[in-house]
Amino acid sequence: SKYTAMKKSGGPTGDQNFNKLIDDLVNDQSKTWAFNRYTAGSISNVQSSVRDSEGRPRELSANYSFSGFSGNSRGSVRITFENGLPKCIYFYDYPQNCKTPNSSILAAFAAGKYSK
Repeated sequence: SKYTAMKKSGGPTGDQNFNKLIDDLVNDQSKTWAFNRYTAGSISNVQSSVRDSEGRPRELSANYSFSGFSGNSRGSVRITFENGLPKCIYFYDYPQNCKTPNSSILAAFAAGKYSK
């Protein structure tokens, strides 16, 4: 399958628009949220703590905005990578709960659709 081939080839190298990637991943996950509503385009303070030998991130963290019962709030997200591709999405309120990234977003990222 395309997904299997993509996992083998790994994620792209070079400059990537990680703000857009994280925005798309969080926006997709937010569709499952019961009460809170993600503010699209609110990703900020993207940081890469560790990179692999090809310069790709092993982990990214970022902040985002959402609205909920107490009005507008800020949250944070951490994304771990394997072979240059997002593997798990962890939200600040459930830091041990690995959310699986959307395979269509992964395929677009692997194909270079987020290149700067």
